[in-house]
Amino acid sequence: MKTTVTELEDSRVRVEAEVSADDVATQTQRAARGLAKEMRLPGFRKGKAPPSLVIQRLGFPSVFEEALRAGLPEWYQAAVFDSGVVPIGDPEVEVTEAPSEEGQPLEFKFEVGVRPVASLGEYKELEVEKPGSEVPGDIIDRELERLREGMASLDTVETEAAEGDHVLVDFVGSLEGEEFEGGAATDHMIEIGSGQLIDDFEEQIIGAKAGTRSKSRSPSRGIRRGRTRRHRTRCSP
Repeated sequence: MKTTVTELEDSRVRVEAEVSADDVATQTQRAARGLAKEMRLPGFRKGKAPPSLVIQRLGFPSVFEEALRAGLPEWYQAAVFDSGVVPIGDPEVEVTEAPSEEGQPLEFKFEVGVRPVASLGEYKELEVEKPGSEVPGDIIDRELERLREGMASLDTVETEAAEGDHVLVDFVGSLEGEEFEGGAATDHMIEIGSGQLIDDFEEQIIGAKAGTRSKSRSPSRGIRRGRTRRHRTRCSP
């Protein structure tokens, strides 16, 4: 495959290609074998006539026309690859010189859009203002506090429980003297003041130490009794 490329206006190119005589002959023989499947020639079973006899009987131009329909898409792709262009959109293909007999090449051309070439302007002397990076103090404080909370650990202490402390408790809830489903837990960790449990139950734990028993009453959920097993306080790094 031989190709030449000519640049046109509006980001288009023209590619002129020449298909060798050998490639034309190969495609013509292939087309003749396809045509032979529908032909019955004297001395041969249907579809078994040799390509050379089919070309002789139908004429080279007729067989080549069939070969061109099948081979042109393949030759177009080969021309694109050989020329190195990157086409955009559908090409406009034109056969400029078709072989009239065996042993001659084929010439065709096509025009197609290509990606435009970008050219850089003067950029070396450009000045760009660096955006400010000052962060308000309250945002810094909130982020530091978040990090401290994330890295904090819990230590067991013997002091009285206070708001913000974590305690490990057992509790049982009852309604009209009957324990209800889901109202009991063992070794349940709560943070005092977080509102995890009903009404004033957490308030009853404030000031408690390990082993302290407490009771809380809720108009809608009955009575909940609990015992503080362990008291832990948060230690930040």
